[in-house]
Amino acid sequence: MTSVIYPDGDTGVLSVTDGQWDNNGNVAESDVTQEQTVHVDQYSGAIAARYGYDDYSAVAKAVSQRIAVHEGRRFGVVNMIATTLFCLAVIFMCVSGPIMWWTRRGTASGTAAPRAKLPVWGNRVLLMAMTALGIFLPMFGLSLLIVLALDQLLIRRVPRLSRFFRTA
Repeated sequence: MTSVIYPDGDTGVLSVTDGQWDNNGNVAESDVTQEQTVHVDQYSGAIAARYGYDDYSAVAKAVSQRIAVHEGRRFGVVNMIATTLFCLAVIFMCVSGPIMWWTRRGTASGTAAPRAKLPVWGNRVLLMAMTALGIFLPMFGLSLLIVLALDQLLIRRVPRLSRFFRTA
């Protein structure tokens, strides 16, 4: 989308930005390397300054590319299909998770569910996968640590909580 930012006062310049924020058929919308910003003197119309993707720092280029990927403006139809499948998978897990929990819990009370057959500490592949996810997804890792700490320090030590969660 091309946008014009008007000058602040008598000495300012018009800023014309051809950026990546809205897709209206503009090449710069899907190819961030085509981004341009031009500053134009408000009285003479002469170009006062011009900069674009080539003038960005390495960090700014990386951020610009990542924003385009995040917004789904890269990789065309493949990206649209992949993100649609991901969204459908999340919806499926949101629906199937409580159903699976409900069917596994049987006659147990509270939030209890049968103990898992596969202990995390005994399976190196599962432990490495959880560690890798915790490193690459810090909020996931933090939530794992909080749940582990709550389980070890509170739930297992308070008899009433231990009975409720059936950890004893």
